[in-house]
Amino acid sequence: MTTLLLVLSAAGAGVFFHGLALGALQKISRYQQTVRLKHWMGQAPRALPLQSFLYFLENHLNLLLRHPGMETYGRRVNRLLQRMGRGDVKAPSVVGYQVLSALAGLAVFGFLTGDPLFSTAAFLLGGVLPLLWLRDKAAAREAKLLRDLPNALEVISLCS
Repeated sequence: MTTLLLVLSAAGAGVFFHGLALGALQKISRYQQTVRLKHWMGQAPRALPLQSFLYFLENHLNLLLRHPGMETYGRRVNRLLQRMGRGDVKAPSVVGYQVLSALAGLAVFGFLTGDPLFSTAAFLLGGVLPLLWLRDKAAAREAKLLRDLPNALEVISLCS
């Protein structure tokens, strides 16, 4: 009789743990699909640093970007921002960062070295660095989209 009770309790425990494990695996699978979808859809854009200072400069930089010689540059920066997935950031903000980084490079290297050649090189490099950053971020986003495309298509085909 005790053997029968042991066998029945073991069978009941096996069925219980089997159901528990199956439920846990289904929850994990749903969680992984949700994570894939969230990763594929992207995260909410973060606020830009020094945003309040850039608001102050934005009117002046808008006037600068309306100049006939600078319109193509503004369109190029906007195209890079769209490729990067940051449609909320505008070209005057990027130009503001270029101005700030160029002035910071000039101040730091001008103070440290005192050499006008290094100061000029730091000024030019500081002006170019935001554009290089934009280009690299845009290329990284495009590569990520191409890498994640098969997973997104799989999730879409599973959900339909």
